[in-house]
Amino acid sequence: MVPAYMRWIVIVFLAWGVLQHLIKLWFTLGYHKAVLYNHQPGPCRVVPGVEHGAEDITTLPNGLAFISSGLWLPGFPRGRSEARGRILTFNFSDPEKGVRELNFSEEFDRESFNPHGLSVWTDPLSGRISVLVISHQRRKDQVEVFTYDVATETLEHQETIRDELIYSGNDLLALGPDSFYLSNDVSHGARGSTLARKLETYLLLPFGNVVFYNGTQARPVAEGLVFPNGVNMSPDRRYLYVGAGFTEELRIFRRFANNSLVQIESLPLHSFVDNIEVDPQTGDLYIGLHPVIGKTPIIHYDPWDPPGAQVLRVKNAVRGPDITELFVNNGTKLQGCSVASFHKGALLIGSMFDKLLYCQVRTL
Repeated sequence: MVPAYMRWIVIVFLAWGVLQHLIKLWFTLGYHKAVLYNHQPGPCRVVPGVEHGAEDITTLPNGLAFISSGLWLPGFPRGRSEARGRILTFNFSDPEKGVRELNFSEEFDRESFNPHGLSVWTDPLSGRISVLVISHQRRKDQVEVFTYDVATETLEHQETIRDELIYSGNDLLALGPDSFYLSNDVSHGARGSTLARKLETYLLLPFGNVVFYNGTQARPVAEGLVFPNGVNMSPDRRYLYVGAGFTEELRIFRRFANNSLVQIESLPLHSFVDNIEVDPQTGDLYIGLHPVIGKTPIIHYDPWDPPGAQVLRVKNAVRGPDITELFVNNGTKLQGCSVASFHKGALLIGSMFDKLLYCQVRTL
């Protein structure tokens, strides 16, 4: 027979453990940030033609940006029928023209296209542009591979990549026309279950991972992550950057010739980390963040109390990081920030489900 005082000790310790986790979760979801003070790096304006989000953006060295739009996930403030998966372009060299919607080749099933992360790879010999996009399907995720026809502004569908280790794709980084790193934000078991997904989220379980697909099959290269998100690489290709969403960190990995990874640094950013873009000239990181992730559709969305948006620039991420907050908004101009892409003094800022902003950067 267990003495009564021992049972009380166990109960107190369990209660203390639950209380500690709830406090940690409250801070993780950002609810302690009662006020966000708006500021921006220069004049900002809404880019017309983007009503259902600009979840991810990748910009080529010539200033042509590719944008994934129309992502739908459970909890979003619009019905699935309202969302239409699109790939848009925006030319930093002629920003007044706004976005242009790309066509798809006739054989591609655009009705089921539900785009999330995207990446662009340019063949150094032929100049051929490959566009790789994660598309969420009812049972499993897949990666759609296109080539971009500049003359007709058409995405010619090349193949659909499916693999047992591609199941909850969030972002990807193309290393070739059919090879890439990809982040799975939750476990395989939570992919098809809303309850399991919420349990992983609220318990902050480290079941996410990063996989590498070599053109034939995928293999895990980084595991034990809590909701891994954005994936990108340094210009010298030596380091891989991964946004660890719910632990509010930038994870930095050393990359090896066989595409395996070893973590060398974890940089706290104190907000939910989403997509990461890298300036190819300077190596600076531009990161989209959600300062109060608890107000986004991932957790609970209230249009009367919208989520805020934040953009950080990280210089010298590997050797002595220098972090500047370029943009913060309390939701009046942009609800949530999933990505920020910089090119020659200007910034495109996108959201999972809201608008697209174009800002001039006058901040040193």
